[in-house]
Amino acid sequence: GAPSPVVGMMSTAPKAAAFAVLLRITFIGFPGMQHRWSILIWILAALSMTVGNLVGGRAADTNVVRSIYFFFGLFIVSLVGLALTAQTVPGLVIFVFLVGVAASGISPAIQTRLMDVAGDSQTLAAAANHSALNIGNGLGAYLGGLTVAAGLGYVSPVWVGLILCGPGLALVTWSVLLQRSRGGSLASSREHSVVPIGAE
Repeated sequence: GAPSPVVGMMSTAPKAAAFAVLLRITFIGFPGMQHRWSILIWILAALSMTVGNLVGGRAADTNVVRSIYFFFGLFIVSLVGLALTAQTVPGLVIFVFLVGVAASGISPAIQTRLMDVAGDSQTLAAAANHSALNIGNGLGAYLGGLTVAAGLGYVSPVWVGLILCGPGLALVTWSVLLQRSRGGSLASSREHSVVPIGAE
Protein backbone atom coordinates (compact mmCIF):
# COMPACT_ATOMS: atom_id res chain seq x y z
CA GLY A 1 0.00 0.00 0.00
CA ALA A 2 0.92 3.66 0.04
CA PRO A 3 3.22 4.80 2.85
CA SER A 4 1.29 6.09 5.87
CA PRO A 5 3.33 9.34 6.14
CA VAL A 6 2.32 10.31 2.59
CA VAL A 7 -1.35 9.75 3.36
CA GLY A 8 -1.01 11.43 6.75
CA MET A 9 0.50 14.58 5.31
CA MET A 10 -2.47 14.87 2.94
CA SER A 11 -4.32 16.16 6.01
CA THR A 12 -2.18 19.27 6.25
CA ALA A 13 -3.06 20.89 2.94
CA PRO A 14 -6.88 21.08 3.19
CA LYS A 15 -6.84 22.25 6.79
CA ALA A 16 -4.17 24.85 6.05
CA ALA A 17 -6.20 26.08 3.11
CA ALA A 18 -9.41 26.25 5.13
CA PHE A 19 -7.87 28.11 8.02
CA ALA A 20 -6.11 30.53 5.68
CA VAL A 21 -9.52 31.44 4.36
CA LEU A 22 -11.93 31.18 7.29
CA LEU A 23 -9.88 32.78 10.04
CA ARG A 24 -8.73 35.78 8.09
CA ILE A 25 -11.93 36.53 6.23
CA THR A 26 -14.31 36.08 9.13
CA PHE A 27 -12.02 37.61 11.77
CA ILE A 28 -10.93 40.66 9.88
CA GLY A 29 -14.02 41.04 7.72
CA PHE A 30 -14.55 43.52 4.96
CA PRO A 31 -14.86 47.31 5.03
CA GLY A 32 -18.45 48.34 5.58
CA MET A 33 -19.67 44.92 6.67
CA GLN A 34 -21.82 45.18 9.77
CA HIS A 35 -20.89 43.26 12.92
CA ARG A 36 -24.02 41.07 12.73
CA TRP A 37 -22.86 39.70 9.38
CA SER A 38 -19.50 38.62 10.77
CA ILE A 39 -21.28 36.72 13.57
CA LEU A 40 -23.52 35.06 10.99
CA ILE A 41 -20.46 34.04 8.97
CA TRP A 42 -18.85 32.47 12.06
CA ILE A 43 -22.02 30.50 12.82
CA LEU A 44 -22.33 29.47 9.19
CA ALA A 45 -18.68 28.32 9.12
CA ALA A 46 -19.23 26.16 12.23
CA LEU A 47 -22.44 24.69 10.80
CA SER A 48 -20.77 23.98 7.47
CA MET A 49 -17.99 22.04 9.19
CA THR A 50 -20.57 19.86 10.95
CA VAL A 51 -22.40 19.23 7.68
CA GLY A 52 -19.08 18.50 5.96
CA ASN A 53 -18.10 15.89 8.54
CA LEU A 54 -21.47 14.14 8.26
CA VAL A 55 -21.53 14.17 4.45
CA GLY A 56 -17.82 13.35 4.22
CA GLY A 57 -18.17 10.37 6.54
CA ARG A 58 -21.00 8.96 4.45
CA ALA A 59 -19.05 9.59 1.23
CA ALA A 60 -15.95 7.88 2.67
CA ASP A 61 -18.07 4.83 3.44
CA THR A 62 -18.90 4.62 -0.26
CA ASN A 63 -15.50 5.23 -1.89
CA VAL A 64 -12.56 6.72 -0.01
CA VAL A 65 -10.33 7.82 -2.89
CA ARG A 66 -13.22 9.21 -4.93
CA SER A 67 -14.39 11.14 -1.84
CA ILE A 68 -10.96 12.71 -1.37
CA TYR A 69 -10.85 13.87 -4.98
CA PHE A 70 -14.47 15.07 -4.87
CA PHE A 71 -13.96 17.19 -1.76
CA PHE A 72 -10.69 18.62 -3.08
CA GLY A 73 -12.58 19.56 -6.26
CA LEU A 74 -15.39 21.15 -4.24
CA PHE A 75 -12.77 22.95 -2.17
CA ILE A 76 -11.08 24.42 -5.25
CA VAL A 77 -14.38 25.52 -6.83
CA SER A 78 -15.51 27.03 -3.51
CA LEU A 79 -12.27 28.95 -3.04
CA VAL A 80 -12.40 30.38 -6.55
CA GLY A 81 -16.04 31.34 -6.02
CA LEU A 82 -15.20 32.96 -2.69
CA ALA A 83 -12.29 34.90 -4.15
CA LEU A 84 -14.49 36.28 -6.92
CA THR A 85 -17.58 37.09 -4.84
CA ALA A 86 -16.30 37.73 -1.30
CA GLN A 87 -17.08 41.45 -1.47
CA THR A 88 -20.80 40.63 -1.61
CA VAL A 89 -22.76 39.24 1.32
CA PRO A 90 -24.49 36.49 -0.73
CA GLY A 91 -21.17 35.37 -2.23
CA LEU A 92 -19.50 35.38 1.16
CA VAL A 93 -22.32 33.39 2.78
CA ILE A 94 -22.58 30.77 0.02
CA PHE A 95 -18.89 30.18 -0.50
CA VAL A 96 -17.80 30.28 3.16
CA PHE A 97 -20.39 27.57 3.73
CA LEU A 98 -19.06 25.51 0.82
CA VAL A 99 -15.43 26.00 1.91
CA GLY A 100 -16.34 24.67 5.37
CA VAL A 101 -18.22 21.70 3.92
CA ALA A 102 -15.32 20.83 1.61
CA ALA A 103 -12.58 21.25 4.22
CA SER A 104 -14.41 19.16 6.80
CA GLY A 105 -15.84 16.70 4.30
CA ILE A 106 -12.40 15.62 3.21
CA SER A 107 -11.24 14.76 6.75
CA PRO A 108 -13.16 11.49 7.26
CA ALA A 109 -11.97 10.21 3.88
CA ILE A 110 -8.34 11.06 4.64
CA GLN A 111 -8.59 9.43 8.07
CA THR A 112 -10.16 6.32 6.55
CA ARG A 113 -7.53 6.19 3.81
CA LEU A 114 -4.82 6.46 6.42
CA MET A 115 -6.29 3.60 8.43
CA ASP A 116 -6.49 1.51 5.25
CA VAL A 117 -2.78 1.92 4.48
CA ALA A 118 -1.38 2.01 8.02
CA GLY A 119 -1.37 -1.74 8.55
CA ASP A 120 -0.46 -2.55 12.14
CA SER A 121 0.47 1.07 12.89
CA GLN A 122 -2.99 2.60 12.92
CA THR A 123 -2.64 4.28 16.31
CA LEU A 124 0.63 5.91 15.35
CA ALA A 125 -0.79 6.88 11.96
CA ALA A 126 -3.86 8.46 13.59
CA ALA A 127 -1.62 10.49 15.92
CA ALA A 128 0.47 11.63 12.95
CA ASN A 129 -2.72 12.56 11.07
CA HIS A 130 -3.94 14.75 13.93
CA SER A 131 -0.51 16.36 14.15
CA ALA A 132 -0.67 17.09 10.43
CA LEU A 133 -4.13 18.63 10.89
CA ASN A 134 -2.77 20.92 13.61
CA ILE A 135 0.17 21.89 11.41
CA GLY A 136 -2.33 22.72 8.68
CA ASN A 137 -4.40 24.85 11.04
CA GLY A 138 -1.40 26.90 12.10
CA LEU A 139 0.26 27.06 8.70
CA GLY A 140 -2.89 28.27 6.94
CA ALA A 141 -3.52 31.04 9.44
CA TYR A 142 0.15 32.07 9.34
CA LEU A 143 0.42 32.16 5.55
CA GLY A 144 -2.92 33.90 5.19
CA GLY A 145 -1.82 36.46 7.76
CA LEU A 146 1.41 37.09 5.88
CA THR A 147 -0.48 38.00 2.71
CA VAL A 148 -2.79 40.38 4.57
CA ALA A 149 0.17 41.95 6.40
CA ALA A 150 1.94 42.37 3.06
CA GLY A 151 -0.96 44.54 1.92
CA LEU A 152 -2.39 42.06 -0.58
CA GLY A 153 -5.92 42.52 0.77
CA TYR A 154 -8.37 40.57 2.86
CA VAL A 155 -9.20 38.16 0.03
CA SER A 156 -5.55 37.15 -0.44
CA PRO A 157 -5.80 34.25 2.06
CA VAL A 158 -8.34 32.67 -0.29
CA TRP A 159 -5.66 32.51 -2.99
CA VAL A 160 -3.24 31.06 -0.43
CA GLY A 161 -5.82 28.37 0.29
CA LEU A 162 -6.17 27.66 -3.40
CA ILE A 163 -2.40 27.32 -3.78
CA LEU A 164 -2.27 24.96 -0.78
CA CYS A 165 -4.73 22.62 -2.51
CA GLY A 166 -1.99 21.84 -5.06
CA PRO A 167 0.32 19.95 -2.67
CA GLY A 168 -2.68 18.17 -1.17
CA LEU A 169 -3.86 16.91 -4.55
CA ALA A 170 -0.29 15.95 -5.45
CA LEU A 171 0.03 13.87 -2.27
CA VAL A 172 -3.29 12.14 -2.87
CA THR A 173 -2.27 11.24 -6.40
CA TRP A 174 1.18 10.11 -5.25
CA SER A 175 -0.39 7.93 -2.57
CA VAL A 176 -2.76 6.29 -5.06
CA LEU A 177 0.00 5.74 -7.63
CA LEU A 178 2.34 4.26 -4.99
CA GLN A 179 -0.30 1.86 -3.83
CA ARG A 180 -1.13 0.77 -7.37
CA SER A 181 2.56 0.35 -8.25
CA ARG A 182 2.97 -1.95 -5.26
CA GLY A 183 0.01 -4.05 -6.34
CA GLY A 184 -2.24 -2.80 -3.56
CA SER A 185 -5.99 -2.44 -3.78
CA LEU A 186 -7.71 0.91 -3.34
CA ALA A 187 -10.65 -0.85 -1.71
CA SER A 188 -11.17 0.02 1.92
CA SER A 189 -10.03 -2.44 4.57
CA ARG A 190 -13.53 -2.14 6.03
CA GLU A 191 -14.63 -4.57 3.33
CA HIS A 192 -12.65 -7.28 5.14
CA SER A 193 -13.69 -8.95 8.35
CA VAL A 194 -12.89 -6.97 11.46
CA VAL A 195 -11.71 -8.68 14.62
CA PRO A 196 -12.69 -6.80 17.80
CA ILE A 197 -9.93 -5.69 20.16
CA GLY A 198 -9.09 -8.38 22.66
CA ALA A 199 -10.66 -11.17 20.59
CA GLU A 200 -8.51 -14.28 20.26
